[in-house]
Amino acid sequence: MRVHHCQLRVGLANLIVRAEHPPAQEDRRRGDDRERETLGLGDMKFDAEGLIPAVVQQHDTGEVLMVAWMNAESLARTCETRKTWFWSRSRQKYWMKGEESGNTQEVRELRYDCDADTLLVLVDAAGPACHTGESTCFYRSLCGEGGAARAAVTAGAGGAAAPRIGDVLDEPRLELPG
Repeated sequence: MRVHHCQLRVGLANLIVRAEHPPAQEDRRRGDDRERETLGLGDMKFDAEGLIPAVVQQHDTGEVLMVAWMNAESLARTCETRKTWFWSRSRQKYWMKGEESGNTQEVRELRYDCDADTLLVLVDAAGPACHTGESTCFYRSLCGEGGAARAAVTAGAGGAAAPRIGDVLDEPRLELPG
């Protein structure tokens, strides 16, 4: 597997951003193909609100801890401090993970996807990622190996209780292929 590296220089910090390409794709590389170029901070694709989703993953186990939103400033703060910073859409302010709880996330590596519109932040978490105290925000299962659907669809705008997922499906369990 061929690995491409670039240095992001933001303030005093250097952070390695790595894009990996499977060997089968090497033969199809073109010089004008943005999906194969090494990009910098300014090349990330933010949405209309100036945000980009960031998937946070424990670097040594691969466990997905959380998903949050970053903008250019929180991405720069993350690179400068090597701690995860996000933009809160509901509170309209920046927040550093663990700022209040002490459950900080030390950034080991910051990756971007082939379209440069999603980030993968590999971290060393100092504690639980979820505000509920769970190690990951993804501790509930809708279907698959976790068994029957455990999450109920929330009540609609009219206030009536919505049906549970298992009531909607013909089978109470949805088997995933593979």
